[in-house]
Amino acid sequence: MKSMIAGMSCGLLLIAGCSESDSAETISGMVTEIHDVNLIAVQVGKENIKVRITGVSAAEAGEPISSDDKTSLGAQLQGKEVRIEVDGSDDDGNTVGNVFRIDDEEIHVTQSVINDWLENSFLNQ
Repeated sequence: MKSMIAGMSCGLLLIAGCSESDSAETISGMVTEIHDVNLIAVQVGKENIKVRITGVSAAEAGEPISSDDKTSLGAQLQGKEVRIEVDGSDDDGNTVGNVFRIDDEEIHVTQSVINDWLENSFLNQ
């Protein structure tokens, strides 16, 4: 009944700008590990979950992330607070969602942001 009422209220507010993302689950935590370019581990409360970053492409299977790329991404995300707007889960049971790094300002972690981080790291070597 509550979900029906919530759905109805969202429907009534559609004109005012209500969207599916308004009702999406949001979780926050600290990045504890970089698995590859689009898969990170995040400590949420007492649980450590794997999060696949929506819209970010990783190397093909069998092509591991380079240690330089992993180090560069680690510098940007490791130990950082993030907010995740959950889209669902993948076939491996990983949470899938949009990831936002929370610092002085909030940065949406996208393919272009990751590419910039990797390029800047390479140019600064």
